[in-house]
Amino acid sequence: MYNNYTYVIVESSDIDSLNFGVDENGNRYLLNLSKDFLRYNVSKNKAIVKYQGNDPIWKDENENDVDFFSGKTKYNHEEILNVLRSSEWLQMDE
Repeated sequence: MYNNYTYVIVESSDIDSLNFGVDENGNRYLLNLSKDFLRYNVSKNKAIVKYQGNDPIWKDENENDVDFFSGKTKYNHEEILNVLRSSEWLQMDE
């Protein structure tokens, strides 16, 4: 199930630029329903978004294509699990 998901780490300051809606065919751009369903790191300055298939491209308010994930590091399920095991994402007891 998770094997064909793509995960991307984004800055929290960029979250409002994401499109949590659906395209003209009714397909979700992102598998996260809203920013409330994102996984944030311990510092809350980064979050993980996930999608399926090609990089989602949506239109901005001027009808220009937005390829938000172009140039960003993409992770598969196993890779993102390794990232989540780091102290940046997992609160460590002292």
